[in-house]
Amino acid sequence: MLKTNRLTLMTALALAGALTIPGGIPAQAAAAAPGCPTAGTLLTDLRADPLLDEAAGNPAVLESVSCALPWVTAVVPAEGEYDASFVLFRYEDAALRWKPLNVGSGGVCDETVPTDLAAQLEGCQINDPGEDLPDDDPGEDEEPAATQSSDSGKVSALAASSVGGPITRAEIMRRAQGWVDNQPGPYSQKAFAWDPTHTRKYRRDCSGYVGMAWHLNADPSTRTLHNYSNQISKSDLQPGDILNIAAKHVVLFKSWKTDRRHFTYYTFGSTPVKIRTASIDSGTIDSHRATSYVARRYTKIAASPTQPAPPKPATGSEPAMAYDQGDGTMRIYRWLSDGNSFNRTSDYDSGSFRLSNVGDRMASGDVNGDGKDDVVMAYQQADGTFSFYVWRNGNSAASVWYTSGSFGLGRVGGRLVLGDFNGDKKAEPAMAYDQGDGTMRIYRWLSDGNSFNRTSDYDSGSFQLSNVGDRMASGDVNGDGKDDIVMAYQQPDGTFSYYVWRNGNSAASVWYDSGSYNFARVAGRLVLGDFNGDGKAEPAMAYDQGDGTMRTYRWLSDGDSFNRTSDYDSGSFRLSNVGNRMAAADVDGDGKDDIVMAYQQADGTFSYYVWRNGNYAARVWYNSGSYNLNNVAGRLVLGNW
Repeated sequence: MLKTNRLTLMTALALAGALTIPGGIPAQAAAAAPGCPTAGTLLTDLRADPLLDEAAGNPAVLESVSCALPWVTAVVPAEGEYDASFVLFRYEDAALRWKPLNVGSGGVCDETVPTDLAAQLEGCQINDPGEDLPDDDPGEDEEPAATQSSDSGKVSALAASSVGGPITRAEIMRRAQGWVDNQPGPYSQKAFAWDPTHTRKYRRDCSGYVGMAWHLNADPSTRTLHNYSNQISKSDLQPGDILNIAAKHVVLFKSWKTDRRHFTYYTFGSTPVKIRTASIDSGTIDSHRATSYVARRYTKIAASPTQPAPPKPATGSEPAMAYDQGDGTMRIYRWLSDGNSFNRTSDYDSGSFRLSNVGDRMASGDVNGDGKDDVVMAYQQADGTFSFYVWRNGNSAASVWYTSGSFGLGRVGGRLVLGDFNGDKKAEPAMAYDQGDGTMRIYRWLSDGNSFNRTSDYDSGSFQLSNVGDRMASGDVNGDGKDDIVMAYQQPDGTFSYYVWRNGNSAASVWYDSGSYNFARVAGRLVLGDFNGDGKAEPAMAYDQGDGTMRTYRWLSDGDSFNRTSDYDSGSFRLSNVGNRMAAADVDGDGKDDIVMAYQQADGTFSYYVWRNGNYAARVWYNSGSYNLNNVAGRLVLGNW
């Protein structure tokens, strides 16, 4: 019924000459355009359509023309009280002109513009695939239902708010839906329309729509909405909150999807008022970068009889870092995950324990099979032996699970991994040891739930661990339910290879050979994770581009080899501020692994950056106070504590 009403209204307006929408183009207009037009040409053709010219605010100039012939978009710059907006044009061969089709602050293209062309046009918006996910928030509220008269579209409701007064989230949602079910008319920064309760007229643009939904006694723009709202965390968004970019655009939050990354929102970014889906942390939201939006909450939100369900507790992994206190003791700093951020929790403080005797030999995994991960460190003792120390669940008192005979950990470097190599649901350690003769040995142990016990090792032929460095990781790369060991090896010809030891002890096999590739720019930043949820772990490496940016190189696993897939390229991001503090695990509980890095900021604080599924745009999940990551070195792990 909603779709029928909207299409009926749109058709009627188009026939009346009051509105031209994308797709309302004669068949003969599909002829090839002469070429990408100038902004001046487009402005002249916009002037020829008084309604759309007024909707755009009668701009003096157009700029930033983008072309995907026969379609083009141009930007109307923000000026005075008017926000920036986009205008969509299509070339009309019969009239030899560029016909303006739609105006708005976001999402000016519809399905008639082919997806591959829309992607080339600034101001176009294609719905995120997350629209197919079910909603996470309750769909019903306990407030009295609104009623609608059949003749005027006027909505009345018991206990409705007064203009400018407190308002419940449920009423905000009803008012927002009112302009979807009964369209107010085409987008315009100068025109007004009645609200659903017929108490006040509001401007027919994005910020006017928010003012109508909030039942304001004012007409703020995106630049002044802060006077009526407070900034909140994006992870705390609830129905009726907004995502705002001053001088550009605003959308009204509707509900989370089940993955609590995707969400639905109301928007009057262009004709018609509509409901769309996007990702909170990547790509675009209504044609603007998701990371540019600020989440805000109306200051006069009133309690509903039934509040929305609180966010579901996350079951994802959380970070822990071992910090050298500088006095011969150490602290394990710990965080918990709520699915959208990391929050500080209780730490562990040691007695005498020198992290210089550990180096980067710290790993996490469920060593006792209780369903919670544990922290393991390999510690060089003063007598030339070493011990495996275990902190159950990352914060219990340390216990020694194994003490060796004479063993120099200097030949191991940071090459300690934990994995369930035998499929018994308990993680066990493995270390790659440089024999000093151009060969190496993988030392292995099994777990009985209370200690580690030596088992068979793997001895290589010629294999220089100096060509591996600390690029060693573990994960189930073939999906057989048992973990495997992967090393990235620099070849003499400047290429590299991924070597795989299935279940940690089978003969090595090469799963990938690269072209020219310099591992000096990777250091120890190799991780394994099931980033696509197919049950197989795949590698990712963070590569320093040498220009203050980085690239995350990624591969997929087919069970017998690794194959290149799409990479992630950063903006300004210095891997020298990360070092080897990179780890992978499922931090948001969606069943797919994510990448986490601890980054030293210039002001002496640090931030946790998260790349969901290893390739989404980076998000900051935590900002610290003063904290020196040099005292952490590479001792960052992730675990479900």
